[in-house]
Amino acid sequence: MFARLLITRRVLSRNSRVLGSCLLGGTMSLVLLGALLLASCDDKSTQSPVITPTDTTAKVDSLRKVDSLRKIDSTRRVDSVRVADSLKLVDLTKKTDSLKRVDSLRVVDSLKLVDMKRKADSTARADSIRVADSLKNIFVRDSIPPPLPTAVTDLCPANSIPLTISKDGHITGSFTTIDSTVLPPVSSPVDVSAYPYSYVDCSDIDWFKWSDLVGGWRPGYNCTNLTRPFDAKQKVGVGGRICTSGSTVKVDPARYPDPVDNWKIQWGAGMGFNFLPDDSLGQKTPFNAAAAGIKGFCFVISGDIPAAGVRINYPTAQPGTEDKWFYKTMSSKPGAQTILFTDVKQETKSMYKFDPSLLTAIQIEAHANMTAPVKWNYCIESISAIVQ
Repeated sequence: MFARLLITRRVLSRNSRVLGSCLLGGTMSLVLLGALLLASCDDKSTQSPVITPTDTTAKVDSLRKVDSLRKIDSTRRVDSVRVADSLKLVDLTKKTDSLKRVDSLRVVDSLKLVDMKRKADSTARADSIRVADSLKNIFVRDSIPPPLPTAVTDLCPANSIPLTISKDGHITGSFTTIDSTVLPPVSSPVDVSAYPYSYVDCSDIDWFKWSDLVGGWRPGYNCTNLTRPFDAKQKVGVGGRICTSGSTVKVDPARYPDPVDNWKIQWGAGMGFNFLPDDSLGQKTPFNAAAAGIKGFCFVISGDIPAAGVRINYPTAQPGTEDKWFYKTMSSKPGAQTILFTDVKQETKSMYKFDPSLLTAIQIEAHANMTAPVKWNYCIESISAIVQ
């Protein structure tokens, strides 16, 4: 009995559970069905709205505005592209013009260089020709002019004491000086013994300071061409005479900043001798010509003398003045010519007078001028001291 009751309970319990599940399932099905019906209603209301004329006009206006904005934007983009292209063309034009100007300047510079090179080549050729001609002149030894007749050489004053010129040009002479500053006066013999020398404008000026003479002095082109003596081995003395020859250049007043400097640089050439040997300091030793009773010298000259004559210089050791050269110009006539101490003057104006007690040398010079080169070939046949 008990067993039956237990089985019956179990059956009832199982059936209640099945019934509960069915009720729950039915409830869920109803909920889902209601949801589907609501969703169907919502879709139908969305898919089929009610369209009014006002809505249609608004949409058309909106589309027109969008289309208008698109056209404006497209026009702006086209204009922007056109402006960019225009700027590129302007930039290209500027670059082209700039390149043309650069090319033009290069062509001009090239032409200038070509012209400068032609001028330089032309100048170089002209200089080369001048130097060649100058070198030809340097090595052409002028023939020695013949001596003057004896009758002409004896035209110096009777009260003169001749100096002796040996075959090699050695000059000697003897004088007696009287010192009258003491009592009784003291007389002393003085012997003159000297070899003549030559000098030329090519060698006595520092040419480095002249910018147009960087290449150096070129005899016959920018300074005097001395053909006798033509080197240190050749003596000025020739067979008992002292001789010189050569040609100056035309003095160019436009060559240097100061015209006065022309005469310092392109003055000419000369020869001379010192009366006494130099002292221990290398300075010229004065010869007291006044104490020897000398008042001037007589020169016998022969050969081709410049038309302007030759200058006789009496340099002194006078202190206080830079211009120590007192001179007088001899005529171009061959023969005897006398130059007294009272006849000489300085190149520059000075308060100093010639002092024969400080005489250091005798110099004979051929000078240049601004008209044409000066050519000479002359000899000093004899030199005599004129005494009182």
